[in-house]
Amino acid sequence: MQLLLDTKGIVIRQRNRCFHLQTEKHERLIAPQKISSIVVCTHCVLTTAAIRLAIKESIPIYFVDGFGRVEGRLWSASFGRLSTLRRKQVFFTEHLAATQWAIHLFRIKLYQQKNLLVFLKDRKMAQAKSLTEAITLIEQQSDKLVYYQNEPLKEVAEILMGIEGIAARAYWQSIADCMPTDFTFENRNRNPAQDFFNAAINYLYGMLYTYIETALFSVGLDPYLGILHADQYDKPTLSYDLIEPFRPWVDRLVVENVLADKIKPDFFESKQGGIWLAQKGKQFLIPLLNTFLAESGELENNRAIRKNHIYRLAGDLVDKINEKIV
Repeated sequence: MQLLLDTKGIVIRQRNRCFHLQTEKHERLIAPQKISSIVVCTHCVLTTAAIRLAIKESIPIYFVDGFGRVEGRLWSASFGRLSTLRRKQVFFTEHLAATQWAIHLFRIKLYQQKNLLVFLKDRKMAQAKSLTEAITLIEQQSDKLVYYQNEPLKEVAEILMGIEGIAARAYWQSIADCMPTDFTFENRNRNPAQDFFNAAINYLYGMLYTYIETALFSVGLDPYLGILHADQYDKPTLSYDLIEPFRPWVDRLVVENVLADKIKPDFFESKQGGIWLAQKGKQFLIPLLNTFLAESGELENNRAIRKNHIYRLAGDLVDKINEKIV
């Protein structure tokens, strides 16, 4: 599981080779074998003994901001030892297999976006006609991607992202049209969000990044050596690549819970020129995503724990790199 520290003032120590969590009212022991990563969302106390336990057990510690974005991280030095694979990772971007990998990720994403719109259409939404049109457009854009699979990625990266962008505009507009009044939105907007829906989406995307980075580290890849998003300095660009197929998971989770009236307007607060997820919203959405990722789901006709799908795609990339770059 991912251990999220979102209670202000919580103290984390090491006791009996376990993490000991203590607040004013509660205390708990958690074995390190049960934890995949630790995410610090608020002010708390992490003792050096607890940090050393995390390092010993190869548990990364992430510090995230109010948007759910990673501001900093601590991890074992062993994460940086796989230099041979990381050198190969650099050369892989020049291989046609990199283009095919990027296209594969986008096609998974578009397929899942289409499925979310089919889900909305099957609910007999009043917007059924426009949903059908958006579904057709997404299918057409997905088919276009394969035309570029034998071209160098550096020459077609912008084209691929442009195709995905055309599908994204139709996708988000269709979702916005289906949302209840409090959760409708004009467009996708980011940090800070300008509406409730985007505030929820942005925060959960931020959480999802921690799972993506953990998976990349676990297979020896460097999140800062991107393939599609290769030219953004000092950014975890490989995480930007690998997160694409999994974004629709978050989209559907938010859509379903909004339509079920489980996500409420009082989950959010207005400040600093935008809409932010309030503590009440975090208390609902954080365990919602963690539970979702710990449950079984299907991806590419494979059924497994959803978190394991992330690790599988990260491992598949390692296999491709080692196959193509000797």
